[in-house]
Amino acid sequence: MDKGRIRDDMQRRANAWAGGPDLTNSPPPSRDDSQAVIPRTSSASGMERQGGMEGPLPAEVRALIHGSCSGEAAEQAEVYARRLLSTHRRVRVYREELSAAVEEVDDIKSVAKKNTLVCDALKQEITSIDAKIQMLLNERQMCQVQLESEARNLARNEGKLNEGDRRVEVLRNTIDNITRETQRGHMLLRQLVPNLQIENYCT
Repeated sequence: MDKGRIRDDMQRRANAWAGGPDLTNSPPPSRDDSQAVIPRTSSASGMERQGGMEGPLPAEVRALIHGSCSGEAAEQAEVYARRLLSTHRRVRVYREELSAAVEEVDDIKSVAKKNTLVCDALKQEITSIDAKIQMLLNERQMCQVQLESEARNLARNEGKLNEGDRRVEVLRNTIDNITRETQRGHMLLRQLVPNLQIENYCT
């Protein structure tokens, strides 16, 4: 097998892995197009490998990309755009989960506060009942049972509250990490397509 066929075969495999079209038989880019191609960094290569798994780009986004660059630069811009759109969708889902988790934590806090007030009131009543005569011992015993029940409810709610707090923290950290990861993609896409505001298409 000659060197030209080996090179073409390697190019087809690389494009298939990155999710891009077969550029083996495509004409070479013009001088302006070749200058628009940015260097392939490790993070860019990672985004290209995942680009094939993202959904199709909106027609308007593709038009803006191919109106600003062509050849390998357009292919890279499409990969970045698909990746960023997918990331924005993921962030939206995480934000919805975070909102639900925060609401759940607030509800648990409200119930726990009520349990605490009930327990405090019952403890004061127990102190008062202890000073009464023997005929009130039955009433004291009933209050003691109720106090133990409320204390168990409070303990259960405290466990739920701790779990909810951990979930909120994990979701916040996840969103922060994703936001940091996308900053480079935003910069690279803006260099390739200055007039593309990718956030406008994250519906």
